[in-house]
Amino acid sequence: MGKNLKLVIADDAGGLKAAAAAAYPAVVVQNCVVHKMRNVLKRVKFKHKAMVAEGLKDIFRSETKPEAMTKAKAVVKRWYLIEPKAMESLRFNLEDCFTYLQFPKEVWHKIRTTNLLEREFRELRRRMKVFDNTFQNERSADRYANTIINYLNQNYPLSRGGLHTNA
Repeated sequence: MGKNLKLVIADDAGGLKAAAAAAYPAVVVQNCVVHKMRNVLKRVKFKHKAMVAEGLKDIFRSETKPEAMTKAKAVVKRWYLIEPKAMESLRFNLEDCFTYLQFPKEVWHKIRTTNLLEREFRELRRRMKVFDNTFQNERSADRYANTIINYLNQNYPLSRGGLHTNA
């Protein structure tokens, strides 16, 4: 199981990353760029949010990890005295946000965030609510959810212009 897994995309939750490392020690982890930006920006004073956000966007527009790290250092240097908590948040596990750069550029937009996954889980919850009264018990609901998840596991990369790469 998971023999073709190349990447785990997470929101920097320590437990999830530890579980992924235990189950798939050879697989790299990508921290969600959107979650990172939100976590930094929630620590920024309102009057600085737009400027810090622009700096963050510039970091994540980088083409290489060294370029991204150089831009990140510049942002931290610029804002550390004014927004120290935000800059500490930015520095925490930042390198895990650049794992996507190891993959082909054409899939970067699909693998830098958990948005794609979250959208599918929202759709699964929506579908489950529609059938909520028709499930006879918890096991029947589990079977339905597993059927959808298995379908996505088998067909998602192919049906959505996917992540099959030679990387």
